[in-house]
Amino acid sequence: MEAPLIPITQSQVEELMARQEPFVLLFSATWCGECQIAESILGRLKTPSDKTIAIYKILTEAESNFNLSLGVHRLPTLVFIKNGKVIQNIYGIRARRDIRTHINELMDNTSHHKHCKVSNHD
Repeated sequence: MEAPLIPITQSQVEELMARQEPFVLLFSATWCGECQIAESILGRLKTPSDKTIAIYKILTEAESNFNLSLGVHRLPTLVFIKNGKVIQNIYGIRARRDIRTHINELMDNTSHHKHCKVSNHD
């Protein structure tokens, strides 16, 4: 079952970051085919009853000034945030199992910030 990702704004992200809870952002655009694939993968990863981590999307057309502040230079980008800090960015499309691994690491580990640029298809 696919759960739609909720679009949020920069101010909502800032509120979430202040709460110190882990969450994931998908930076996406309506014109970006790879973004639609990434959103579908994330939607299948998370069910409506899944409370382990919140996953949101940022529509870059509406929030273009916000992209660079979180290290987003291309689409799609997943940004993993915990304790109000960016822990990791993943560029491109990734398999669900890879994303789940990164989410599990986010729930357990906040010791470093890294970038991952590998693009794999599910």
